[in-house]
Amino acid sequence: MSAVDVSVIIPAHNRASMIGDAVASALNQDTDATLEIIVVDDGSTDGTGDIAAAIDPRVKVIRHETARGPGAARNSGLAIAQGEYIAFLDSDDGFTRQHIANSLSFLHANPRVILSAAGTSINNTSVFMLSSAASAPVVWDNPLRGLLITGNPLQTSTLVVRANAIRQCNGFDESLFCTQDYDLLLRMTEFGGFAHLNSIGAWRRISPEGQMTKRDARLNPALVYARAWRKANLSNEDRKWARPMFANYVRMRLAQLVREKQGKAIWNDMATFKEALTWPERMVWRMAALVLWLFSRPKTASTP
Repeated sequence: MSAVDVSVIIPAHNRASMIGDAVASALNQDTDATLEIIVVDDGSTDGTGDIAAAIDPRVKVIRHETARGPGAARNSGLAIAQGEYIAFLDSDDGFTRQHIANSLSFLHANPRVILSAAGTSINNTSVFMLSSAASAPVVWDNPLRGLLITGNPLQTSTLVVRANAIRQCNGFDESLFCTQDYDLLLRMTEFGGFAHLNSIGAWRRISPEGQMTKRDARLNPALVYARAWRKANLSNEDRKWARPMFANYVRMRLAQLVREKQGKAIWNDMATFKEALTWPERMVWRMAALVLWLFSRPKTASTP
Protein backbone atom coordinates (compact mmCIF):
# COMPACT_ATOMS: atom_id res chain seq x y z
CA MET A 1 0.00 0.00 0.00
CA SER A 2 1.33 3.41 -0.97
CA ALA A 3 1.95 5.96 1.80
CA VAL A 4 0.08 8.41 -0.41
CA ASP A 5 -3.55 7.61 -1.13
CA VAL A 6 -4.27 10.18 -3.83
CA SER A 7 -2.00 12.25 -6.06
CA VAL A 8 -3.75 15.37 -7.37
CA ILE A 9 -2.20 16.56 -10.64
CA ILE A 10 -2.82 20.17 -11.71
CA PRO A 11 -1.37 21.26 -15.09
CA ALA A 12 -1.07 25.04 -15.36
CA HIS A 13 0.00 27.55 -17.98
CA ASN A 14 -0.11 31.26 -17.09
CA ARG A 15 -2.63 30.78 -14.28
CA ALA A 16 -1.21 33.21 -11.72
CA SER A 17 -4.68 34.58 -10.93
CA MET A 18 -6.37 31.18 -10.62
CA ILE A 19 -3.85 28.60 -9.40
CA GLY A 20 -4.35 29.56 -5.74
CA ASP A 21 -8.04 28.64 -5.82
CA ALA A 22 -7.37 25.31 -7.53
CA VAL A 23 -4.63 24.30 -5.08
CA ALA A 24 -6.64 25.44 -2.04
CA SER A 25 -9.60 23.28 -3.13
CA ALA A 26 -7.29 20.25 -3.23
CA LEU A 27 -5.63 21.01 0.11
CA ASN A 28 -8.95 21.60 1.88
CA GLN A 29 -10.55 18.24 1.09
CA ASP A 30 -12.72 16.80 3.85
CA THR A 31 -11.09 13.37 3.87
CA ASP A 32 -8.86 11.12 5.96
CA ALA A 33 -6.92 10.13 2.84
CA THR A 34 -3.31 11.21 2.46
CA LEU A 35 -2.96 13.56 -0.50
CA GLU A 36 -0.05 14.92 -2.49
CA ILE A 37 -0.59 17.97 -4.68
CA ILE A 38 1.49 18.20 -7.86
CA VAL A 39 1.37 21.41 -9.91
CA VAL A 40 3.01 21.20 -13.33
CA ASP A 41 3.95 24.68 -14.50
CA ASP A 42 3.86 24.26 -18.27
CA GLY A 43 6.15 27.06 -19.43
CA SER A 44 4.33 29.89 -17.64
CA THR A 45 5.70 33.42 -17.91
CA ASP A 46 3.55 35.00 -15.17
CA GLY A 47 5.00 33.33 -12.07
CA THR A 48 2.38 30.60 -11.80
CA GLY A 49 4.87 28.06 -10.49
CA ASP A 50 6.28 30.41 -7.83
CA ILE A 51 2.79 31.25 -6.61
CA ALA A 52 1.88 27.56 -6.33
CA ALA A 53 5.09 26.70 -4.48
CA ALA A 54 4.48 29.44 -1.91
CA ILE A 55 0.97 28.29 -1.02
CA ASP A 56 1.87 25.29 1.13
CA PRO A 57 4.94 23.08 1.63
CA ARG A 58 2.83 20.07 0.67
CA VAL A 59 2.60 21.35 -2.90
CA LYS A 60 5.17 19.92 -5.30
CA VAL A 61 5.93 22.01 -8.39
CA ILE A 62 7.37 20.64 -11.64
CA ARG A 63 8.48 23.19 -14.21
CA HIS A 64 8.59 22.90 -17.99
CA GLU A 65 10.91 25.46 -19.53
CA THR A 66 8.58 25.79 -22.52
CA ALA A 67 4.88 25.05 -22.94
CA ARG A 68 4.42 21.43 -24.04
CA GLY A 69 0.64 21.14 -23.72
CA PRO A 70 -1.76 19.64 -21.16
CA GLY A 71 -1.03 16.02 -22.08
CA ALA A 72 2.70 16.41 -21.50
CA ALA A 73 2.08 18.35 -18.27
CA ARG A 74 -0.16 15.64 -16.86
CA ASN A 75 2.36 12.97 -17.85
CA SER A 76 5.10 14.83 -15.98
CA GLY A 77 2.89 14.78 -12.91
CA LEU A 78 2.20 11.07 -13.36
CA ALA A 79 5.92 10.37 -13.56
CA ILE A 80 6.48 11.43 -9.94
CA ALA A 81 3.03 10.66 -8.47
CA GLN A 82 3.16 8.25 -5.55
CA GLY A 83 -0.56 7.84 -4.94
CA GLU A 84 -2.55 4.65 -5.28
CA TYR A 85 -5.14 6.84 -7.03
CA ILE A 86 -4.69 9.78 -9.38
CA ALA A 87 -7.05 12.77 -9.40
CA PHE A 88 -6.90 15.39 -12.13
CA LEU A 89 -7.77 19.03 -11.67
CA ASP A 90 -7.61 21.77 -14.29
CA SER A 91 -5.96 24.94 -13.01
CA ASP A 92 -9.05 27.09 -13.60
CA ASP A 93 -11.35 24.66 -11.74
CA GLY A 94 -11.66 23.50 -8.13
CA PHE A 95 -12.79 20.45 -6.17
CA THR A 96 -15.83 20.46 -3.93
CA ARG A 97 -14.97 19.59 -0.31
CA GLN A 98 -16.26 15.99 -0.41
CA HIS A 99 -15.00 15.05 -3.87
CA ILE A 100 -12.03 12.88 -2.90
CA ALA A 101 -13.93 11.22 -0.03
CA ASN A 102 -16.92 10.40 -2.25
CA SER A 103 -14.72 9.06 -5.03
CA LEU A 104 -12.58 6.84 -2.80
CA SER A 105 -15.61 5.50 -0.95
CA PHE A 106 -17.12 4.33 -4.22
CA LEU A 107 -13.90 2.94 -5.69
CA HIS A 108 -13.07 1.02 -2.51
CA ALA A 109 -16.51 -0.57 -2.57
CA ASN A 110 -16.34 -1.39 -6.29
CA PRO A 111 -12.95 -2.96 -7.08
CA ARG A 112 -13.89 -3.73 -10.71
CA VAL A 113 -14.37 0.00 -11.39
CA ILE A 114 -11.07 1.67 -12.29
CA LEU A 115 -12.28 5.23 -12.71
CA SER A 116 -14.93 7.51 -11.30
CA ALA A 117 -16.21 10.88 -12.45
CA ALA A 118 -18.84 13.21 -11.02
CA GLY A 119 -21.06 16.16 -11.82
CA THR A 120 -19.82 19.74 -11.98
CA SER A 121 -21.05 23.18 -11.01
CA ILE A 122 -20.82 25.83 -13.73
CA ASN A 123 -21.82 29.36 -12.72
CA ASN A 124 -23.69 27.88 -9.71
CA THR A 125 -25.63 25.49 -11.95
CA SER A 126 -25.23 21.76 -11.33
CA VAL A 127 -24.42 19.72 -14.44
CA PHE A 128 -24.77 15.93 -14.42
CA MET A 129 -23.85 14.25 -17.70
CA LEU A 130 -24.98 10.71 -16.79
CA SER A 131 -26.21 10.34 -13.22
CA SER A 132 -28.14 12.95 -11.25
CA ALA A 133 -28.40 13.97 -7.62
CA ALA A 134 -31.66 12.03 -7.41
CA SER A 135 -30.34 8.84 -8.98
CA ALA A 136 -27.82 6.16 -8.07
CA PRO A 137 -24.30 6.31 -9.57
CA VAL A 138 -24.16 5.09 -13.15
CA VAL A 139 -21.69 2.24 -13.77
CA TRP A 140 -20.48 1.29 -17.24
CA ASP A 141 -19.32 -2.33 -17.23
CA ASN A 142 -18.56 -1.86 -20.95
CA PRO A 143 -17.19 1.69 -20.95
CA LEU A 144 -15.90 1.53 -24.54
CA ARG A 145 -19.43 1.04 -25.80
CA GLY A 146 -20.63 3.95 -23.64
CA LEU A 147 -17.88 6.31 -24.80
CA LEU A 148 -18.43 5.49 -28.47
CA ILE A 149 -22.20 5.97 -28.30
CA THR A 150 -22.30 9.09 -26.10
CA GLY A 151 -18.96 10.76 -26.82
CA ASN A 152 -17.12 11.85 -23.69
CA PRO A 153 -19.48 12.83 -20.85
CA LEU A 154 -16.78 12.61 -18.15
CA GLN A 155 -15.28 15.93 -17.04
CA THR A 156 -11.52 15.73 -16.48
CA SER A 157 -11.52 17.75 -13.24
CA THR A 158 -13.72 15.12 -11.58
CA LEU A 159 -11.73 12.04 -12.61
CA VAL A 160 -10.23 9.80 -9.92
CA VAL A 161 -8.49 6.76 -11.40
CA ARG A 162 -6.51 3.80 -10.16
CA ALA A 163 -2.86 4.62 -10.78
CA ASN A 164 -1.95 1.13 -12.02
CA ALA A 165 -4.63 1.34 -14.73
CA ILE A 166 -3.54 4.70 -16.14
CA ARG A 167 0.10 3.62 -16.16
CA GLN A 168 -0.73 0.51 -18.16
CA CYS A 169 -2.01 2.92 -20.83
CA ASN A 170 1.25 4.92 -20.81
CA GLY A 171 -0.60 8.08 -19.84
CA PHE A 172 -1.72 10.82 -22.21
CA ASP A 173 -0.94 11.13 -25.91
CA GLU A 174 1.23 14.25 -25.97
CA SER A 175 0.67 14.80 -29.69
CA LEU A 176 -2.94 15.80 -29.00
CA PHE A 177 -3.36 19.37 -27.79
CA CYS A 178 -7.02 18.74 -27.10
CA THR A 179 -9.14 15.58 -26.79
CA GLN A 180 -6.23 13.89 -25.03
CA ASP A 181 -8.56 13.09 -22.11
CA TYR A 182 -11.08 11.36 -24.40
CA ASP A 183 -8.27 9.41 -26.05
CA LEU A 184 -6.95 8.25 -22.66
CA LEU A 185 -10.40 7.17 -21.49
CA LEU A 186 -10.94 5.15 -24.66
CA ARG A 187 -7.62 3.36 -24.13
CA MET A 188 -8.35 2.69 -20.46
CA THR A 189 -11.62 0.90 -21.18
CA GLU A 190 -9.93 -2.50 -21.50
CA PHE A 191 -8.85 -2.47 -17.84
CA GLY A 192 -12.19 -2.17 -16.03
CA GLY A 193 -15.47 -0.35 -15.55
CA PHE A 194 -16.18 3.39 -15.30
CA ALA A 195 -18.59 5.13 -12.94
CA HIS A 196 -20.33 8.51 -12.80
CA LEU A 197 -21.24 9.47 -9.24
CA ASN A 198 -24.43 11.23 -8.20
CA SER A 199 -22.53 14.08 -6.56
CA ILE A 200 -20.89 17.34 -7.61
CA GLY A 201 -17.13 16.82 -7.77
CA ALA A 202 -15.83 20.16 -9.06
CA TRP A 203 -16.76 23.71 -9.85
CA ARG A 204 -15.65 25.06 -13.19
CA ARG A 205 -14.75 28.40 -14.67
CA ILE A 206 -15.69 28.91 -18.30
CA SER A 207 -13.39 31.55 -19.77
CA PRO A 208 -12.07 32.10 -23.31
CA GLU A 209 -8.44 31.64 -22.26
CA GLY A 210 -9.33 28.40 -20.51
CA GLN A 211 -10.74 26.66 -23.55
CA MET A 212 -8.99 24.58 -26.18
CA THR A 213 -8.52 26.19 -29.58
CA LYS A 214 -11.63 25.87 -31.73
CA ARG A 215 -9.57 24.51 -34.60
CA ASP A 216 -8.12 21.61 -32.60
CA ALA A 217 -11.50 20.96 -30.98
CA ARG A 218 -13.03 20.51 -34.42
CA LEU A 219 -10.25 18.45 -36.00
CA ASN A 220 -9.04 16.07 -33.31
CA PRO A 221 -12.14 14.20 -32.06
CA ALA A 222 -12.68 12.40 -35.37
CA LEU A 223 -9.12 11.07 -35.32
CA VAL A 224 -9.38 9.86 -31.72
CA TYR A 225 -12.79 8.31 -32.33
CA ALA A 226 -11.71 6.52 -35.52
CA ARG A 227 -8.75 4.92 -33.75
CA ALA A 228 -11.01 3.49 -31.04
CA TRP A 229 -13.77 2.49 -33.48
CA ARG A 230 -11.41 0.28 -35.46
CA LYS A 231 -10.14 -1.49 -32.36
CA ALA A 232 -13.55 -1.92 -30.75
CA ASN A 233 -15.22 -5.30 -30.77
CA LEU A 234 -18.71 -3.88 -31.15
CA SER A 235 -21.78 -5.77 -32.28
CA ASN A 236 -23.55 -4.62 -35.43
CA GLU A 237 -26.31 -3.22 -33.22
CA ASP A 238 -23.82 -1.21 -31.15
CA ARG A 239 -22.16 0.11 -34.30
CA LYS A 240 -25.55 1.26 -35.55
CA TRP A 241 -26.04 3.26 -32.34
CA ALA A 242 -22.46 4.59 -32.31
CA ARG A 243 -22.19 5.62 -35.98
CA PRO A 244 -24.13 8.92 -35.57
CA MET A 245 -21.55 10.11 -33.01
CA PHE A 246 -18.72 9.12 -35.35
CA ALA A 247 -20.41 10.91 -38.24
CA ASN A 248 -20.92 14.08 -36.18
CA TYR A 249 -17.21 14.24 -35.30
CA VAL A 250 -16.24 13.70 -38.96
CA ARG A 251 -18.66 16.38 -40.21
CA MET A 252 -17.27 18.83 -37.63
CA ARG A 253 -13.76 18.10 -38.90
CA LEU A 254 -14.75 18.42 -42.56
CA ALA A 255 -16.56 21.71 -41.94
CA GLN A 256 -13.37 23.11 -40.41
CA LEU A 257 -11.37 21.96 -43.42
CA VAL A 258 -13.87 23.70 -45.71
CA ARG A 259 -13.33 26.93 -43.73
CA GLU A 260 -9.62 26.50 -44.33
CA LYS A 261 -10.21 25.67 -48.02
CA GLN A 262 -8.24 22.42 -47.72
CA GLY A 263 -9.72 20.47 -50.60
CA LYS A 264 -6.98 17.83 -50.70
CA ALA A 265 -7.36 17.10 -46.98
CA ILE A 266 -11.12 16.68 -47.39
CA TRP A 267 -10.57 14.28 -50.29
CA ASN A 268 -8.15 12.21 -48.23
CA ASP A 269 -10.53 12.15 -45.27
CA MET A 270 -13.14 10.36 -47.37
CA ALA A 271 -10.87 7.30 -47.29
CA THR A 272 -9.81 7.81 -43.66
CA PHE A 273 -13.35 8.08 -42.31
CA LYS A 274 -15.33 6.08 -44.85
CA GLU A 275 -17.01 4.00 -42.09
CA ALA A 276 -18.66 7.10 -40.62
CA LEU A 277 -20.49 8.52 -43.64
CA THR A 278 -22.96 7.10 -46.14
CA TRP A 279 -21.91 6.75 -49.78
CA PRO A 280 -24.06 9.71 -50.96
CA GLU A 281 -22.65 11.96 -48.24
CA ARG A 282 -19.10 10.98 -49.15
CA MET A 283 -19.83 11.97 -52.74
CA VAL A 284 -21.08 15.40 -51.63
CA TRP A 285 -17.89 16.01 -49.63
CA ARG A 286 -15.77 14.83 -52.56
CA MET A 287 -17.52 17.35 -54.80
CA ALA A 288 -16.78 20.06 -52.22
CA ALA A 289 -13.13 19.00 -52.22
CA LEU A 290 -12.97 19.23 -56.02
CA VAL A 291 -14.57 22.69 -56.04
CA LEU A 292 -12.11 23.93 -53.43
CA TRP A 293 -9.21 22.46 -55.38
CA LEU A 294 -10.32 24.06 -58.65
CA PHE A 295 -10.74 27.52 -57.08
CA SER A 296 -7.44 27.28 -55.21
CA ARG A 297 -5.36 26.42 -58.31
CA PRO A 298 -2.86 29.15 -59.20
CA LYS A 299 -4.00 31.19 -62.17
CA THR A 300 -1.63 31.14 -65.14
CA ALA A 301 -1.04 34.26 -67.15
CA SER A 302 -2.77 34.20 -70.53
CA THR A 303 -0.68 34.69 -73.62
CA PRO A 304 -1.68 37.28 -76.26
